[in-house]
Amino acid sequence: MRIPGKLVLPVLATAILAAALVPAALSGPGSTARAPQGEGNPAVGAGVFLNAGCASCHTLSVLGATGTIGPNLDQLQPSYEEVVNAVTYGAGPMPSYRTRLKAAKIKDLAAFVVAATTGQPVELLPDLDIVKPSGHVVQRVLTGGGTRTLLGFWSATENVGAGPLDLHAERPSVDAPQMSVEQHIHSSDGTTRVRENVGVIFYGSQETHEHWHMQPYMTYELRRADTYKLVRVAEKFGFCLGDRYRAPSEDGRQLDLPNAPAEPVFTGNCGRHAPELLGFVLGISVGYGDSYSPFTLGQSIDLTGLKAGRYYLVHRVNPDRRLEETNYANNVSSSLLSITWPNGRSKPARVKVLSACSASARCPAPKRP
Repeated sequence: MRIPGKLVLPVLATAILAAALVPAALSGPGSTARAPQGEGNPAVGAGVFLNAGCASCHTLSVLGATGTIGPNLDQLQPSYEEVVNAVTYGAGPMPSYRTRLKAAKIKDLAAFVVAATTGQPVELLPDLDIVKPSGHVVQRVLTGGGTRTLLGFWSATENVGAGPLDLHAERPSVDAPQMSVEQHIHSSDGTTRVRENVGVIFYGSQETHEHWHMQPYMTYELRRADTYKLVRVAEKFGFCLGDRYRAPSEDGRQLDLPNAPAEPVFTGNCGRHAPELLGFVLGISVGYGDSYSPFTLGQSIDLTGLKAGRYYLVHRVNPDRRLEETNYANNVSSSLLSITWPNGRSKPARVKVLSACSASARCPAPKRP
């Protein structure tokens, strides 16, 4: 979002059919116009500001943005109406965003800019973006019930929001079998709001994986492509969240996240070899991701006995929305698979990835040339 120093404010002409837009200057420093009651959520708007690319053009101290292409918003302090109209209709080098952002998102954005530039506290929420499935691999595994055919895969979630996913786990004593999890939501004025009961954490005693795990966090589903019927789910044991790599990771994606810490913050191992722990902190910082490799304690789906055909492998993060975020539209990704048994059911299945998509629960097949 680029807001030039002087902008055109839309004003309806006398003839409605003309609907002409007439120039007017943005208000300068000292403007303290607030969003109309109920018009826009500043916390959500902070995420819109980042995902729309506004941070690359503008300076806005609340998010650490230092862009110089557009005016310094901290100094300009535009009114709510001015931001709505600038983003909706564009002016000068700034394009219109009305085909890219829904009207509600533009209102959220305007509410955020007004709050952030007039000293009002703004909650800085995370935004969990689930990366499209990858690394599909088939294994035959001998179990007590016979030989099973498993499909393993990579999964990852990245925090592309305005604030960290900051989770605090605790239990009253070592006699309690699990910990309860709280989400700590930080505001621009340094205060914190606590959201209780967002998950549970329990200790896993599996060899090479003895630490605490959170549930729920992510789910993996296999669905028939023709009916979208759920046929299998992964038995993922749990999740130990941390800053495992810098995000975004997907090819061709660029995001300016100026509020990302220079170094990882959540670097713990969730109490490895410490079943006596009473509490610890886990999470994902802005601009970092957490990932899991195929077959990591349930990071797989059992294909045994499955009919040949096309299926969606669907990854979902925060499926029941216990965790508060700026945006839930990117909490799902999928791949479209062709599963066949060319050598019979006693041999490994053949899995071909036809397509993989972010922010889609039904990844379409690629178009034929």
